[in-house]
Amino acid sequence: MEGVSFASLPLQPLSSLPMLQPLTPVQSIGDIAVSGAIQGAGATGFSQYLNEAINRLNALQVDAEHKTNLLLAGDIEDFHTPIIALEKASLGLGLATTLRNRVLEAYQEIMRMQI
Repeated sequence: MEGVSFASLPLQPLSSLPMLQPLTPVQSIGDIAVSGAIQGAGATGFSQYLNEAINRLNALQVDAEHKTNLLLAGDIEDFHTPIIALEKASLGLGLATTLRNRVLEAYQEIMRMQI
């Protein structure tokens, strides 16, 4: 490759590219559960904590649907935003389903115990 000069190519910093912007940190599920338990200790019961968790899960689902509709309408340029929202909603629903199954298994195990 004779005669090719890379010095004449315009260089842009990577941070100027829109798809390479740094991601915002995501709060881990463990931090949410611990902080909610500490804040609600004594003041709220399990049913209120469960209701808040279901409301957060619903908010993730609604946000994912909204961002998907914006993408389909052409109001969102990047493809990543709706996909990330859909994955968050999917992970939240998977976690909720797993927790429900574990609670039901524990309840059934307790019901099988002999007194």
